[in-house]
Amino acid sequence: MSHHYLNTHPVFGHLNYFVSQIKKTESVQRRFTKRLLCYCGLQYSERLAKLGADSLELRRLRLDPIYVYKLLFGMVDADAGLPALLSK
Repeated sequence: MSHHYLNTHPVFGHLNYFVSQIKKTESVQRRFTKRLLCYCGLQYSERLAKLGADSLELRRLRLDPIYVYKLLFGMVDADAGLPALLSK
């Protein structure tokens, strides 16, 4: 698959949007955990481990397949909120 196709195809364009939003949100989590006094000298991964939290990227990797499964088997409404997300 060409690089041009990935950037111009509507599905992949929306995927790029979601990835950028995840990265922005992840940076907020990074800054927040860095400001906690007892965790300020630790690396991000160490702060998450001490807090018993996962990175947002890891959570997405775990939860996306579950969501797709639920979509495929009609366990969630596929139309709820999707047009609003894709119009951005």
